Amino acid sequence: MPLESITVESGPITVEGGLFPFDLLQRVARNEAGADQRPQDFNLPKSARITDETQAAFSSLCTFWKAYEQRAAIPTTDLQQVTREALVVPLLELLGFGRLHGGTPIALPDGSSVPVRWRTHDAEDAAPVHIVSSELDGRGGRRRSPAAELQDLLNRSEAVWGILANGPQVRILRDSAGRSRQAWLQFDLKAMIEENAYADFALLYRLLHRTRFPWPEAPAHECPLERLYQQGVEEGGRVRDKLRDGVKRALETLGRALLRREGNDALRGALERGESGPAEFYRELLNFVYRLLFLMVTEERKLLAGGGEPDKYEIFARHYGIGRLRERADRQREDDDYADLWIGLRQTFRVCRDEDAAAKVGLSPLNGELFGEPACRQIEWAECPNEALLEAVGYLSNYRAEDGRLRRVNYAHLDVEELGSVYESLLDYAPRISEDRRAFHLAAGSERKQTGSYYTPPELVRELVDSALVPVMQERLDAAETRGEKERALLDLRVCDPAAGSGHFLLAAARRIGDQLAEIRAAPAVPDERERREARRDVVQQCIYAVDKNPLAVDLCKVALWIEAHAAGFPLSFLDHHVKHGDSLVGVLDLGVLEEGIPDGAYNPVAGDEKSAANSYKKQNREERKGQQALDSAATSSLGSRLARQLTEIAALPQRTSRQVREVQRRHAALMNEDKDWYVLKSAYDAWTYAFFAPLRVRAADQPDLVPTTDKVRRALEGTAHGKMIGEAIDASEHHPYFHW
Repeated sequence: MPLESITVESGPITVEGGLFPFDLLQRVARNEAGADQRPQDFNLPKSARITDETQAAFSSLCTFWKAYEQRAAIPTTDLQQVTREALVVPLLELLGFGRLHGGTPIALPDGSSVPVRWRTHDAEDAAPVHIVSSELDGRGGRRRSPAAELQDLLNRSEAVWGILANGPQVRILRDSAGRSRQAWLQFDLKAMIEENAYADFALLYRLLHRTRFPWPEAPAHECPLERLYQQGVEEGGRVRDKLRDGVKRALETLGRALLRREGNDALRGALERGESGPAEFYRELLNFVYRLLFLMVTEERKLLAGGGEPDKYEIFARHYGIGRLRERADRQREDDDYADLWIGLRQTFRVCRDEDAAAKVGLSPLNGELFGEPACRQIEWAECPNEALLEAVGYLSNYRAEDGRLRRVNYAHLDVEELGSVYESLLDYAPRISEDRRAFHLAAGSERKQTGSYYTPPELVRELVDSALVPVMQERLDAAETRGEKERALLDLRVCDPAAGSGHFLLAAARRIGDQLAEIRAAPAVPDERERREARRDVVQQCIYAVDKNPLAVDLCKVALWIEAHAAGFPLSFLDHHVKHGDSLVGVLDLGVLEEGIPDGAYNPVAGDEKSAANSYKKQNREERKGQQALDSAATSSLGSRLARQLTEIAALPQRTSRQVREVQRRHAALMNEDKDWYVLKSAYDAWTYAFFAPLRVRAADQPDLVPTTDKVRRALEGTAHGKMIGEAIDASEHHPYFHW
């Protein structure tokens, strides 16, 4: 069967949550997925042909469908009974199922029950079957949607796999208790029959046959569906490895092309004059690739359409979206030296950051730092030939499988945490630019060792969330009584990772708090995916904090949080005041540190220091600490309180529109760059910290004293310290990023 004969996610077959990789489904349909696909694996004689059985079943289904439609059209009919008796049960019998067992809600070990009434057989871990006449994801007056009811049963019982059907649609679900998202595979019977999509039914037959599901001879962990699922998980790991290679190659391709382009003299000139360096150029390249990855993920997950205007969004998808570039990258692209695609991307980014332009094409306004002009200030306005851009997009879109075939990366099914593996790989490299500013590559570097950056495995993250976060959440919820109090109890939580990396722990924390918040808001109903995303967005905006000394980690952490918490119709939240660059172990913890003065131990000599100078500074500092005028604690505390109050006010501002996000960004920038008190306090903090790093040497009489001591810190708070000493302290804080809590 040809590859394109199966339509996934836009026709009779829909995959959600990465239950099975698209490519794996294609191989199942072609009978290339390995074991469990022989006639005897379907309880057929060895001499039988599965294609013959499938064709006969499809013909019978078409007959059942006509009878079902006729009976369902009768106004007085019991639609749920007709759905079960005229279509779902006959279909399951075609697929080898016997009579369904049950008829009463399935009881759970804790004494509760779920209104799922049928099982495929008598085994405890048998597949439950939920037959309804309503929409699978709609409540229709119910407390929970049918999909949520069955998912709840799977998550809380021994059953791993289940079947959900309402007549036109049949869905396979899997236990998702340990996953970030629900996972299911859905077949649209109506579309299959109306379009005569036999190839899609053939896949249904190979995945929905009774022999695929658990039963006494094949318990849940050994059944063919579970083995296929685990095969997909293993292949997904290999895809992540390939994606890391693809990101590196994309970065190098873009970097070389931008530097070699004849019209990019301004870019090369900035590098030559020292106005920009390899690190700044590399960071802009990363931001550019992050933009592409963000759009690939959100486009495939259908999170970008805003305002419920699909016709308008079609304009964005057709003329501005990354999907069109991915399709073009799959075709011939050699010797295309034009730069119209790069210029087109520039327009895409403009649409993403302009609320009015976004509204015209039905796009959720994104705005935010990722799509702001500073993120790619130099390279966005340079030019890149189509050939190189499409080559880079191809590296991000496809990977070479073990069998040599080129296959598509399915970003809809890529967990956000998996981007952390990309971050991990990038830390092994450092940017290199040739002397003529026309060549770029990533060489083996020591960034990982210098910044102590390592990827945290999911198992450790889950254990940390369960042991450290969940008890605190539960304690707060137990103390709250009303719905409003419970919501406030969660949103008042502050979760900070002082070495955040790509945000793996924070993603899990935001997801756990956000899902709990969504359930409180939606009670007694069960929240849908949109409600969960909006709750996670609120949690990221109010509860999540991160620090990391690696600027690349800071950027990727924000991108990961944006992807995880992006809700259609809302812009990307401003996160600069929550996700910070700095060394969380080096800096001032609180104002009390300044009041106590600099510890004498700051002047213990280290390599390169002169012992006599170190002793002199230590003595001077000791005397200043004993006899110094005490810092005005009230004034200092008032200064810190005012700045903290301003930051709190900024953090509390709404961010539901692009204009509101820009206002938060503007006020934060004004505080950081224009507020005199902020500068004074940071100067004193930097001077206090610099005392531990300043070189201790005997100075000439005509040289200024640039080593901070307790009295100099006091004068820094008064705004009267030597300007050059403050400059040295601030410069040192840029080289070694102090973090003042």
